[in-house]
Amino acid sequence: MKVSLNLFATVAIALFTFYVGAWVKKKVPFFTKYCIPTPVVGGILFALLNLGFHETGLLQLKMDGIFQNLCMVAFFTSIGYSASFKVIASAGKPIFILTAITAALIFLQNLAGGYLASLFGLSKLMGLTLGSIPLVGGHGNAGAFGPQIEAMGNPGAATSALAAATFGLVLGSLMGGPTADWLIRHFKVETPFSRKELSYTSEKDDLIIDEDETGNNDQLKGSEKEFVSNSLLAVFHLFISMACGVWISQTVKAATDLVIPVFLCSMCVAVVIRNLSEFTGKFQVHERECNMIGSMALNIFLALAMMSLQLWQLADLAIPMTIILLLQTAMTVLFVAFVTFSLMGKDYEAAAICAAQVGYGLGATPNAMANIAAVSEKYGPAPKAFFVIPIVGGLFTSLCNAALITFFINFFK
Repeated sequence: MKVSLNLFATVAIALFTFYVGAWVKKKVPFFTKYCIPTPVVGGILFALLNLGFHETGLLQLKMDGIFQNLCMVAFFTSIGYSASFKVIASAGKPIFILTAITAALIFLQNLAGGYLASLFGLSKLMGLTLGSIPLVGGHGNAGAFGPQIEAMGNPGAATSALAAATFGLVLGSLMGGPTADWLIRHFKVETPFSRKELSYTSEKDDLIIDEDETGNNDQLKGSEKEFVSNSLLAVFHLFISMACGVWISQTVKAATDLVIPVFLCSMCVAVVIRNLSEFTGKFQVHERECNMIGSMALNIFLALAMMSLQLWQLADLAIPMTIILLLQTAMTVLFVAFVTFSLMGKDYEAAAICAAQVGYGLGATPNAMANIAAVSEKYGPAPKAFFVIPIVGGLFTSLCNAALITFFINFFK
C-alpha cells in the first residue's frame, strides 16, 4: 500500500519522532554521553520502522519535502544574525585552514576509494562513487556524478553513489559527537561549562514577577507581549533574508553558472542585516529570538532528513562496497581526530569543529551543524564553530570537491 503524507502530516510525524528521540535519550544514557543529536535518535528509529514496512511490502511512505528545505534554510539564516564582523574577522584564519584540511580529506577519500576498489576487482572510477562524491558531496553530488561515471562504462555507479550517500548521512550523524567527546576527554580539553562561563540562573530567577498590592503582574504581561512582537520581527527578518538568498543564488547561477547554495546566500544576507543594525543603530535585530527559531528549525529539519532515509538502499551494496565505506569512515574519523584537531588548535572549538567535519565529511553540512549543537548541549557553546562550518562546508568544500572529483575522473579513466 502506498501512502503519500501531506506537509502537515509529515511535520507532525517529524515532531513526534523528535520527542520519541528525547525520551529514548533519557532512558538510554549512551546517547547523551556520546552527544548523539536527539532528532537523529528518533529519526533513525523511524527510518528503521520504515525499512521494515518496505521489506515486508506492508507500506510505502512518501513524505513531503517542502518544509524540510524551509527549515534547513531558516536554520542557516538564523546563524547569520548571530555573526558580527568582529566574529567574522576572528574566524577568518580558521576558515582558510579548515578549507585546506578538507581539501586534503577529499583527496584522500578519492585516492582510497579508487585503489581500494581495484583491490576488489572493481574499476577505480567505480571507487570514486565510494569516495568524496557521496561522502563529502552527499546525495546532490551522487545524483550528479553517479550517472556520469555510469555513462563511462560502469553499470550501477549511480545506484552505488546514492546508496553510499545514505550510508554516509547515517554515519556522519552517529560518529561526529562521539569523536568530539573522545577528544575532549582524552586531551582534557577545557570547555565553557568546565570554566563556568555560563550563568546558571534557574527558570525561577529568569521569571521574576513583581506584583503590586492588587496582585497584578503587568511586568510579565509586558514581557510576553514584547517577546511575541520580537519573535514576529525575527521571523520577518529571516524570511526577508531567505527571499534575498534565493534571488542571489538564482542570479549568480544565471550569470556565471556557479551554484551557490540558497542557505549560504541567505546566511550572508543575514550577516549584512545584522551588522547594518549594529553599526547604524537605525533598527534592531533580535538575536535571541532568531536563535530560538533557528534551533527549532534545525531539530525539525534533521528529524525530517533522518525520517526520509531509504535504508534499504544500503542492502543493495555489495560486500566489497560496504567494506570500502567502513574503511573510508575509519580513515575520515582518524584524519579528523589527529590532523584537524591538531591544526585547528587542540581546544574546545577545535573539538566542536572536528564533530562538524565528521558530519559533512561523511554526510552533509546540516549533519555537521547538528553535531555541533549536540556537543554544545553537553559542554557549552562553540560560536566560532557555528559560524565557520556553514561557510567551509557549504561553499568552499563544494568548490574543492567538484574540482578534485573532476581531477580524479580524468586521472582514473
